[in-house]
Amino acid sequence: MTLKSISRQQYIPQHWPEHFFAALDNPALASEWLAAGKANIATCLAAYRNNTRGGRLRALEITYPVVLQLLGQEAFAAFSERYVDHYPAVAADLDRFGEAFGSYLQQTGLDDYPYIAAMAELEWLIQDARQQALATPLSAAFLQQLEEMALAELKVQSVPSLRVLETGFNLHQLWHWHQQPEGEPELITGDYRIALNMCWSGQGWYLNIAEVSAEQMLILKELASSQPLTDVLERFAEHNDDLSQELNNWLKQGWLQVVNHDQ
Repeated sequence: MTLKSISRQQYIPQHWPEHFFAALDNPALASEWLAAGKANIATCLAAYRNNTRGGRLRALEITYPVVLQLLGQEAFAAFSERYVDHYPAVAADLDRFGEAFGSYLQQTGLDDYPYIAAMAELEWLIQDARQQALATPLSAAFLQQLEEMALAELKVQSVPSLRVLETGFNLHQLWHWHQQPEGEPELITGDYRIALNMCWSGQGWYLNIAEVSAEQMLILKELASSQPLTDVLERFAEHNDDLSQELNNWLKQGWLQVVNHDQ
């Protein structure tokens, strides 16, 4: 059905959004779109609202794929419908929609399955990390080429994509299992600390998720602001006798970036 045929016949509200955007892309279609708009404004807005609602529901499925698997399609759809009713989109980018989904699930009858809301919290941090600027991480090769004086002046901080989470479940292991299922997943309760970030390899950027110690978590939080690398190394030495091993681990994880030197 074309815009001209609609303008000559009865206007069909559900087609309004697609014809509206067609007119935006091609100004020549604007007059035909206006001629086709015989429905009242409330009807047009209702059709547009329904179209954007579908976009928000789809955004939740994309952002929370593991939660979708845990709940099942029917239950996930029911929770999503109610979430969309209570939480309007506040950004034009639907990649930013759904931040409160985890806390919403905590309040909606999932008391027997608290790990599902916790998984939603992790998946939002993953979504958030993927939206951040990609930064070249500090590398061993870069450190090896620095003179001693330059090394003493070097400042570092965490990469923009770094996110940390303290949780009561082994979410990182469950998340990895859902990416590549093998055997039976095991839900374990305990005190878990998780760090995630976008990391670089020869194949490109990938999501890195790792369990960290209490000491590492504390240092990661402090590195939200820049610090001299020498101070960071002193912190490493406080909880690890093998300073070289600890530093190599941080470099491998891609948690650090240089803030005052051209790499």
